[in-house]
Amino acid sequence: ETRVIATDVEDRGGVMPFWSYDSQNVGFFSDGKLKRVSAHGGPVRVLCDALSQDMGGTWNAEDIILFSGSPTTADKLTPGIWKVSANGGTPSLLVRTEKDRPLRWVHFLPDGKHFLYFLSAASSAGDGFVWSSCSCTPNEPLLGIIRSKFH
Repeated sequence: ETRVIATDVEDRGGVMPFWSYDSQNVGFFSDGKLKRVSAHGGPVRVLCDALSQDMGGTWNAEDIILFSGSPTTADKLTPGIWKVSANGGTPSLLVRTEKDRPLRWVHFLPDGKHFLYFLSAASSAGDGFVWSSCSCTPNEPLLGIIRSKFH
């Protein structure tokens, strides 16, 4: 069954939707904000400012959302992976990267504490999937990298 769950005019341009851990809510990016809406419909809630750059988000059972991109607040234009409560608030930087090495497609692993993301590099030889932990600091984000050749 296909149905519209967010009908507010300003939210029709939403991108990069992702499910909550229990599939009861959908997170998405629209108008420079990270937002959420019940999968059953209802009002859209703004969680924080976010320039998603269409790079994705993920939501764990502890109601923590990770998203890749740059918030539009105090650390404006700092690319990386950011952490925010599913109830909203100020995002905090979890993994920092350089502008020429975007992070994409962040996903929590089943334990809800570790996550996987794709790290782009200036050359495809440096591309790879990286796993990290919510307990890391922005200066020590890598637990490991899986190199892969993409065509």
